[in-house]
Amino acid sequence: MAKYDLVLEGGGAKGLVFVGALREFKRQGHTFGRLLGTSVGAITATLLAAGYETEELLGALYDEEQGRPAIAGFFAPPKPLDESEIENSTLRELLRKQDVTWMPDRIETQFDNWVNHAILTNPRLTTLASLLERGSFHSADTLINWLETRLDNGMYNEQPRRFSTMTLRSFYAATRCELSLVVANISAMQMMVLNQNTAPDCPVLAALQMATSIPIMFPTIEWQDAWGTYLGRDISGHVLVDGAILSNFPIELMLSDAPQVTRLMGENHGQQVMGLLIDETIPVPGAPPPVKKESLLNQLPVARLIAQMLGASSQARTSMLLEAVEALVVRLPAKGYDMEETDMSPARRDSLIAAGETAMHDYLVRREQVDSVAFGRILDDTSDILDSAARLQVRQWRSRLPRDLWLALRDALLDALDYAALQTVVRIGLSQKLEHISRGKNLVVDVEELLDWSEEHEKLTALIMAARFQNATNKALAAAQQRLEEYVAG
Repeated sequence: MAKYDLVLEGGGAKGLVFVGALREFKRQGHTFGRLLGTSVGAITATLLAAGYETEELLGALYDEEQGRPAIAGFFAPPKPLDESEIENSTLRELLRKQDVTWMPDRIETQFDNWVNHAILTNPRLTTLASLLERGSFHSADTLINWLETRLDNGMYNEQPRRFSTMTLRSFYAATRCELSLVVANISAMQMMVLNQNTAPDCPVLAALQMATSIPIMFPTIEWQDAWGTYLGRDISGHVLVDGAILSNFPIELMLSDAPQVTRLMGENHGQQVMGLLIDETIPVPGAPPPVKKESLLNQLPVARLIAQMLGASSQARTSMLLEAVEALVVRLPAKGYDMEETDMSPARRDSLIAAGETAMHDYLVRREQVDSVAFGRILDDTSDILDSAARLQVRQWRSRLPRDLWLALRDALLDALDYAALQTVVRIGLSQKLEHISRGKNLVVDVEELLDWSEEHEKLTALIMAARFQNATNKALAAAQQRLEEYVAG
């Protein structure tokens, strides 16, 4: 049982695989600390911060509205243009600039107005009209209305949820969860991380809208004066979109202690980090084939090219990053699923969720093995961190304790270390550079603290180590040894 900082990738409807992964994550008793999300990962992270359990999240996504899952409306057809948009349309301006020399001006103006109105009001061309005039295929209204409803639905800490009107600052004050959402500022050509530190006056709902505004798919968002500043800077009028175009999987923000990163993310608390990556190369076992439904995005060559370029840019960056942090990444199967497949059949949905559960289970088994190796290397190779008495004591405990108790002890020791540094040191191969993780922290707990093993562990308690870096005291070791002797004897 451990506490992890979680990073959730973007991926549209494929993000449903998070439900299965998080279900297994919680089933094994793990909890989360900081949350960082992009696109659908931002939605999932926000709902987790708002106290949603996995079954509650699944229920929210598949509440039926007019016989269809709620999420099927996320990629909703755009609303028809209103009269003002038609009157001041880009198409009309283009037509006016095309001078037909043989046609009288008055007739040409009438003809231009007729063509403009005929195209932009044709029900069959609503999506194309929206692309021309708004720059997007879909309306975000259904998605935003759903998010608003979800943030105010159900209970949180025995009180009704009322988060939809909160700012990032007040949301943090209410939940005490460090939530960060990644967006792209295309006016300033930079990635932005929205949280209670960087943009405290930004509404949660606005931050979510920016984090999910996939270019071409949904309208872009302009930063409003009322949303305050970003890192103390006025960015009113800047255009913001889904952060996936710059970084769809920004796991490095959870790992780095660089000043420019901690300015965005706050202090690293030393918790373990886990990234949930949607992997389109891994098949989903037992998934039936999808119902073929060609979207307009894939039918227009220009739109398809732009979408591919954006995806390639983000994927290339993610691929380079993964080489360094692979051990921290859960690869969740999603081959054959499309980001717009919000109306997938129940069988395909269940297969995707089950694949997420299995992937998380297998990952946690592998990670436990890696952590055991890493922990063993610390015990064996770092005499400058633990003195010889402490190392000997831990080895004795390992040989005498039942496996469950030993794993708990190991996790407690790892939690007490600067785990972010440990990840860098052990996982990325710098095993000889351990000096910087020795910062005088307590290894575990005070001598008198006990672990309660609850009903399933027959309420057994065991005192765990109270040694300090560089100076494990004889008194602490003696007290621990005495309690362990009592435990073994009993």
